[in-house]
Amino acid sequence: MSEDTDSVDAEHDEAGHDDHGHGTDHSDEAHAGRVTSPMQDFEMNQVTFGAVVMLVGVIVTIGLPVLLG
Repeated sequence: MSEDTDSVDAEHDEAGHDDHGHGTDHSDEAHAGRVTSPMQDFEMNQVTFGAVVMLVGVIVTIGLPVLLG
């Protein structure tokens, strides 16, 4: 091999892998303003809509097979 391929350049380590910090920043500061859904407030109309969607899903998955079977 030539000297160019044997030497380690600034962008690669000894094994030839890229050396530019993949996954090295795991600080909580990057997600400080992030809010997940269970922490957010919800209104009663959202609860009602979810209950109606669940009821329709239960009717479709259980009720239709019972009626057609």
